Amino acid sequence: MVDLGTLNSNVGLNNRAKLIPIIPLKLGHGSDVYTELGTDRVIVYARFDDSTKDFPIDTKFSQVGIVKNPTKVGTSVTYTDNTYSSLQAIKFSTVSGTPLSW
Repeated sequence: MVDLGTLNSNVGLNNRAKLIPIIPLKLGHGSDVYTELGTDRVIVYARFDDSTKDFPIDTKFSQVGIVKNPTKVGTSVTYTDNTYSSLQAIKFSTVSGTPLSW
């Protein structure tokens, strides 16, 4: 349970904050990567070399996608900057087409 206590805000009805919890699978994140990531293909990569005899801990997960004409949240203003913070989220109102397979 998430208890946010009492929240007060002077924003209008259309601009209220929303809480969207991310609930892991019963056995935890990574127990069923295909379902959790919504895919039928997953690549796992680890780098080994002779400089260390330990398991690498700096391996990162990444995902690549292209978004055409993204707009700022709650507006029709298209983003025009060259870079964006990864602390933002993207909400798709509609999705069309078929994903390409590799």
